[in-house]
Amino acid sequence: MRAKERGGWWTGYVLRVTTQRWLNESVTDRSVWWHYLSLIAPDHMRNASKGLVLFFVGAGWSEHGRGERAYHVPKTNDVFIRLAAPLVVDLGILGVMLHQVPMMPISFYSSPPGISSNKSRKLVEEEITSFSLAMAIHDPSTPEWPIYMPMAKSVIRGMDAVQLAVREMLPHVPVEAFVTIGVSKRACMAWLSAVLDKRVVAFISYGYDLINFEPNMQHLLDSVGAVPIMGRSYVDYNLTRMLHSPQLHRIMSYTDPYFFRDRLTMPKLLISASNDEFFSMDDSYYYFQNLPAPALLKIVANLDHMVIQMSQWAYDASISFLSSLLHATSSCASLPTSSRPSLTWTRPTTPPPPPPPPPPPPHPPSTSNLLPTLLLHVPF
Repeated sequence: MRAKERGGWWTGYVLRVTTQRWLNESVTDRSVWWHYLSLIAPDHMRNASKGLVLFFVGAGWSEHGRGERAYHVPKTNDVFIRLAAPLVVDLGILGVMLHQVPMMPISFYSSPPGISSNKSRKLVEEEITSFSLAMAIHDPSTPEWPIYMPMAKSVIRGMDAVQLAVREMLPHVPVEAFVTIGVSKRACMAWLSAVLDKRVVAFISYGYDLINFEPNMQHLLDSVGAVPIMGRSYVDYNLTRMLHSPQLHRIMSYTDPYFFRDRLTMPKLLISASNDEFFSMDDSYYYFQNLPAPALLKIVANLDHMVIQMSQWAYDASISFLSSLLHATSSCASLPTSSRPSLTWTRPTTPPPPPPPPPPPPHPPSTSNLLPTLLLHVPF
């Protein structure tokens, strides 16, 4: 690939990477996970010596069949490439995009008890998440059932592949540390990769607020009396009934980043949208104040879930955050944490006092003097 972005040219390289075998062929048609991995190299990598690489976790699926031909080779107009390219060109560093996380659509050959089985049905996005959680509850002997497990593993193996490929293709570019970036459920992979791998020195999360899943999901239910549009499959697979069960809590204890928050000491930027139709605007109350510093939160006004990552406000916040990392030290392999602002605030736990009652309306004029006049005009 070759394209120009924000006044600077970049060259793209597309690799095919196999990251793992998940479950087996008797369970799903997507047991072998492979991905396109796009490397985005600006012509002027003025900060390449810092050893920092932006690692974007991207989606991608086919609606026309299975197999490798079902997935299109990424091009310059790919929505995730368009998200990544301006950032890496402006920063002058290498960027990579791991596509097809998770591989989808996915068909499964069995269903949780009480759920009708349809082997031909292909699941995508939250359907996969809720189905895999329901299966993990039903089959506790297979802890790798939750889809976040193979998704996180694909990111770790993707970072391995980047270091090997860049060593051969761009030997003048050191790869010592990563900033992981994701949108929606792929933002959760930015969190989990930071938990799992010390090569991740910072992360950016776009549009994902279900950290501390159980109380946060309960908050969503309490706020609107039902699940939001994205949560329909959670109802279909009876997960909302299991919210406070020991079974679901056990699964969250190894898939929810909140349980590993003591490891999240690296810089982190969390960006959400005030009009996100998937979450409530105050979801961060259930996790943000308990994160170790440094942590920054930006809520962008008047944007919804699907466009937040492409907004200028999110871009400006990301550039500022990433620039602070690059200028903090000569090598990003070890970042200081004291050079960024520390923000705190409080939220009252009791409702504010009610507003004063409105003033009474002005006294209407008396009509007693008009009554005789009106009576004189009544015919007999």
